[in-house]
Amino acid sequence: MVGSFFLSRETSFPPPLARLTPSTAAGDDPDQIGRLPNCLLTTILSLLPLNAAARTVALSRHWRSLWLSTPLHLVDSDLPFPSPFHSDAISCILASHRGDTVSFHLSLSRPSPADLDSWLRILARRRLQELLVQQPSEPLPLPPSLLSCRSLRPANLTNCHLPIAAAGAASFPHLHELTLRYAFASSLTFHGLLAGCPALASLSLDHVFSCRSLRVHSRTLRSLMVSVSLRQREEVGEEL
Repeated sequence: MVGSFFLSRETSFPPPLARLTPSTAAGDDPDQIGRLPNCLLTTILSLLPLNAAARTVALSRHWRSLWLSTPLHLVDSDLPFPSPFHSDAISCILASHRGDTVSFHLSLSRPSPADLDSWLRILARRRLQELLVQQPSEPLPLPPSLLSCRSLRPANLTNCHLPIAAAGAASFPHLHELTLRYAFASSLTFHGLLAGCPALASLSLDHVFSCRSLRVHSRTLRSLMVSVSLRQREEVGEEL
Protein backbone atom coordinates (compact mmCIF):
# COMPACT_ATOMS: atom_id res chain seq x y z
CA MET A 1 0.00 0.00 0.00
CA VAL A 2 1.34 3.41 -0.85
CA GLY A 3 0.67 4.82 2.61
CA SER A 4 2.71 2.21 4.44
CA PHE A 5 5.34 2.43 1.74
CA PHE A 6 6.02 6.03 2.68
CA LEU A 7 5.48 5.68 6.39
CA SER A 8 7.97 2.86 6.71
CA ARG A 9 10.72 5.30 5.77
CA GLU A 10 9.70 8.45 7.57
CA THR A 11 7.17 8.39 10.37
CA SER A 12 7.13 12.04 11.46
CA PHE A 13 4.37 14.26 10.12
CA PRO A 14 5.12 17.61 8.54
CA PRO A 15 4.29 20.61 10.78
CA PRO A 16 0.93 21.46 9.14
CA LEU A 17 -0.29 17.89 9.66
CA ALA A 18 1.15 17.35 13.14
CA ARG A 19 -1.64 19.43 14.66
CA LEU A 20 -4.16 16.84 13.47
CA THR A 21 -2.76 13.99 15.56
CA PRO A 22 -4.82 12.93 18.63
CA SER A 23 -1.83 13.40 20.96
CA THR A 24 -1.76 17.14 20.36
CA ALA A 25 -5.46 17.82 19.85
CA ALA A 26 -7.87 19.29 22.35
CA GLY A 27 -11.65 19.10 22.32
CA ASP A 28 -14.07 16.52 21.04
CA ASP A 29 -12.79 16.18 17.48
CA PRO A 30 -9.06 16.52 16.78
CA ASP A 31 -9.62 16.45 13.01
CA GLN A 32 -11.07 19.90 12.46
CA ILE A 33 -9.61 20.21 8.96
CA GLY A 34 -11.29 16.93 8.03
CA ARG A 35 -14.67 18.63 8.37
CA LEU A 36 -14.01 20.77 5.30
CA PRO A 37 -15.69 19.75 2.02
CA ASN A 38 -13.82 17.00 0.21
CA CYS A 39 -13.28 19.23 -2.83
CA LEU A 40 -11.28 21.65 -0.65
CA LEU A 41 -9.35 18.87 1.07
CA THR A 42 -8.26 17.26 -2.18
CA THR A 43 -7.14 20.68 -3.43
CA ILE A 44 -5.05 21.13 -0.26
CA LEU A 45 -3.51 17.68 -0.66
CA SER A 46 -2.69 18.32 -4.31
CA LEU A 47 -0.61 21.35 -3.24
CA LEU A 48 1.46 19.42 -0.69
CA PRO A 49 4.75 17.70 -1.58
CA LEU A 50 4.11 14.11 -2.63
CA ASN A 51 5.57 12.52 0.50
CA ALA A 52 3.66 14.82 2.85
CA ALA A 53 0.37 14.23 1.05
CA ALA A 54 0.83 10.44 1.08
CA ARG A 55 1.51 10.40 4.83
CA THR A 56 -1.97 11.78 5.55
CA VAL A 57 -3.35 8.26 4.97
CA ALA A 58 -2.27 7.48 8.57
CA LEU A 59 -4.79 9.96 9.96
CA SER A 60 -7.97 8.01 9.16
CA ARG A 61 -9.77 6.01 6.50
CA HIS A 62 -11.35 9.24 5.34
CA TRP A 63 -7.95 10.83 4.68
CA ARG A 64 -6.76 7.67 2.94
CA SER A 65 -9.73 7.86 0.58
CA LEU A 66 -9.00 11.55 -0.04
CA TRP A 67 -5.35 10.91 -0.90
CA LEU A 68 -6.17 8.10 -3.31
CA SER A 69 -8.53 10.36 -5.27
CA THR A 70 -6.50 13.59 -5.11
CA PRO A 71 -5.17 14.95 -8.44
CA LEU A 72 -1.64 13.59 -8.52
CA HIS A 73 1.59 15.51 -9.09
CA LEU A 74 4.13 12.70 -9.41
CA VAL A 75 7.69 14.05 -9.43
CA ASP A 76 10.40 11.44 -8.98
CA SER A 77 12.82 13.95 -7.40
CA ASP A 78 10.31 14.34 -4.53
CA LEU A 79 10.53 10.65 -3.61
CA PRO A 80 12.38 10.23 -0.29
CA PHE A 81 14.63 7.30 -1.28
CA PRO A 82 17.65 6.70 -3.50
CA SER A 83 16.94 6.65 -7.24
CA PRO A 84 17.39 2.84 -7.62
CA PHE A 85 14.11 2.45 -5.70
CA HIS A 86 12.18 5.08 -7.67
CA SER A 87 10.73 2.68 -10.24
CA ASP A 88 9.20 0.47 -7.54
CA ALA A 89 7.79 3.53 -5.76
CA ILE A 90 6.29 5.00 -8.94
CA SER A 91 4.71 1.66 -9.86
CA CYS A 92 3.28 1.36 -6.33
CA ILE A 93 1.79 4.87 -6.41
CA LEU A 94 0.23 4.48 -9.85
CA ALA A 95 -1.19 1.08 -8.95
CA SER A 96 -2.99 2.37 -5.84
CA HIS A 97 -3.93 5.91 -6.80
CA ARG A 98 -7.36 6.44 -8.40
CA GLY A 99 -7.36 10.16 -9.20
CA ASP A 100 -6.30 11.93 -12.36
CA THR A 101 -2.62 12.76 -12.82
CA VAL A 102 -1.90 16.44 -13.31
CA SER A 103 1.85 16.14 -13.87
CA PHE A 104 4.52 13.46 -14.19
CA HIS A 105 8.21 14.42 -13.98
CA LEU A 106 10.93 11.85 -14.62
CA SER A 107 14.38 13.32 -14.08
CA LEU A 108 16.29 10.97 -11.75
CA SER A 109 14.86 7.55 -12.56
CA ARG A 110 15.96 5.23 -15.33
CA PRO A 111 12.96 2.90 -15.74
CA SER A 112 12.98 -0.31 -17.72
CA PRO A 113 11.17 -0.21 -21.10
CA ALA A 114 8.37 -2.36 -19.63
CA ASP A 115 7.91 -0.08 -16.60
CA LEU A 116 7.87 3.09 -18.69
CA ASP A 117 5.37 1.61 -21.12
CA SER A 118 3.13 0.53 -18.23
CA TRP A 119 3.32 3.97 -16.57
CA LEU A 120 2.43 5.85 -19.75
CA ARG A 121 -0.55 3.57 -20.38
CA ILE A 122 -1.83 4.23 -16.86
CA LEU A 123 -1.13 7.97 -17.13
CA ALA A 124 -3.03 8.14 -20.42
CA ARG A 125 -6.10 6.67 -18.68
CA ARG A 126 -5.64 9.14 -15.81
CA ARG A 127 -5.72 12.10 -18.25
CA LEU A 128 -2.12 13.22 -17.78
CA GLN A 129 -1.79 16.96 -18.44
CA GLU A 130 1.93 17.73 -18.04
CA LEU A 131 4.89 15.52 -18.90
CA LEU A 132 8.56 16.21 -18.26
CA VAL A 133 11.22 13.63 -19.12
CA GLN A 134 14.78 14.75 -18.47
CA GLN A 135 17.29 11.94 -18.57
CA PRO A 136 20.75 12.78 -17.17
CA SER A 137 22.75 10.03 -18.91
CA GLU A 138 21.99 7.85 -21.94
CA PRO A 139 19.06 8.84 -24.20
CA LEU A 140 15.83 7.18 -23.11
CA PRO A 141 13.73 5.43 -25.79
CA LEU A 142 10.11 6.51 -25.34
CA PRO A 143 7.57 3.75 -26.09
CA PRO A 144 4.64 4.13 -28.52
CA SER A 145 2.30 4.35 -25.51
CA LEU A 146 3.40 8.00 -25.26
CA LEU A 147 1.13 8.64 -28.24
CA SER A 148 -1.89 7.58 -26.17
CA CYS A 149 -1.44 10.51 -23.74
CA ARG A 150 -3.93 12.63 -25.67
CA SER A 151 -4.75 14.99 -22.79
CA LEU A 152 -1.21 16.44 -22.61
CA ARG A 153 -0.97 20.23 -22.55
CA PRO A 154 2.74 21.04 -22.00
CA ALA A 155 5.41 18.42 -22.75
CA ASN A 156 9.16 18.76 -22.20
CA LEU A 157 11.28 15.87 -23.49
CA THR A 158 15.04 15.96 -22.98
CA ASN A 159 17.60 13.34 -24.04
CA CYS A 160 15.01 10.97 -25.49
CA HIS A 161 14.32 8.91 -28.60
CA LEU A 162 10.82 9.76 -29.79
CA PRO A 163 8.50 6.92 -30.83
CA ILE A 164 7.61 6.64 -34.50
CA ALA A 165 4.67 8.92 -35.23
CA ALA A 166 3.73 8.76 -38.88
CA ALA A 167 1.01 11.02 -40.22
CA GLY A 168 -2.20 10.28 -38.32
CA ALA A 169 -0.49 8.20 -35.63
CA ALA A 170 -0.16 11.05 -33.12
CA SER A 171 -3.08 13.03 -31.75
CA PHE A 172 -2.51 15.61 -29.03
CA PRO A 173 -5.53 17.93 -29.41
CA HIS A 174 -4.76 19.94 -26.26
CA LEU A 175 -0.96 20.21 -26.51
CA HIS A 176 -0.07 23.91 -26.57
CA GLU A 177 3.62 23.80 -25.56
CA LEU A 178 6.25 21.33 -26.78
CA THR A 179 9.95 21.39 -25.90
CA LEU A 180 12.39 18.89 -27.44
CA ARG A 181 15.95 19.09 -26.17
CA TYR A 182 18.73 16.73 -27.27
CA ALA A 183 16.06 14.54 -28.78
CA PHE A 184 16.32 11.93 -31.54
CA ALA A 185 13.56 11.78 -34.15
CA SER A 186 13.42 11.01 -37.85
CA SER A 187 11.83 13.52 -40.19
CA LEU A 188 8.80 11.23 -40.54
CA THR A 189 8.42 10.97 -36.77
CA PHE A 190 8.92 14.68 -36.15
CA HIS A 191 6.46 15.88 -38.79
CA GLY A 192 3.96 13.19 -37.84
CA LEU A 193 4.13 14.46 -34.26
CA LEU A 194 3.60 18.09 -35.29
CA ALA A 195 0.68 17.12 -37.52
CA GLY A 196 -1.11 15.75 -34.45
CA CYS A 197 -0.85 19.02 -32.46
CA PRO A 198 -3.57 21.34 -33.82
CA ALA A 199 -3.48 23.68 -30.77
CA LEU A 200 0.31 24.11 -30.55
CA ALA A 201 1.26 27.66 -29.55
CA SER A 202 4.92 27.26 -28.50
CA LEU A 203 7.56 24.99 -30.07
CA SER A 204 11.13 24.86 -28.76
CA LEU A 205 13.73 22.70 -30.54
CA ASP A 206 17.14 22.52 -28.91
CA HIS A 207 19.37 20.01 -30.74
CA VAL A 208 17.02 17.56 -32.44
CA PHE A 209 19.05 14.85 -34.18
CA SER A 210 18.30 12.57 -37.15
CA CYS A 211 15.76 15.04 -38.54
CA ARG A 212 16.98 16.61 -41.78
CA SER A 213 14.27 19.18 -42.37
CA LEU A 214 11.74 21.36 -40.58
CA ARG A 215 8.29 22.06 -41.98
CA VAL A 216 5.76 23.69 -39.70
CA HIS A 217 2.24 24.45 -40.88
CA SER A 218 0.18 25.87 -38.02
CA ARG A 219 -2.45 28.55 -37.54
CA THR A 220 -1.99 28.54 -33.77
CA LEU A 221 1.81 28.69 -33.38
CA ARG A 222 2.98 31.91 -31.70
CA SER A 223 6.54 31.04 -30.64
CA LEU A 224 9.24 29.02 -32.41
CA MET A 225 12.78 28.53 -31.09
CA VAL A 226 15.40 26.44 -32.93
CA SER A 227 18.92 25.84 -31.59
CA VAL A 228 21.64 23.85 -33.38
CA SER A 229 25.32 23.11 -32.91
CA LEU A 230 27.65 22.43 -35.85
CA ARG A 231 30.17 20.70 -33.59
CA GLN A 232 27.51 18.40 -32.13
CA ARG A 233 26.28 17.68 -35.66
CA GLU A 234 29.70 16.42 -36.67
CA GLU A 235 29.90 14.16 -33.60
CA VAL A 236 26.36 12.76 -33.53
CA GLY A 237 25.05 13.08 -37.09
CA GLU A 238 22.32 14.99 -38.87
CA GLU A 239 20.67 17.58 -36.70
CA LEU A 240 17.68 19.81 -37.21
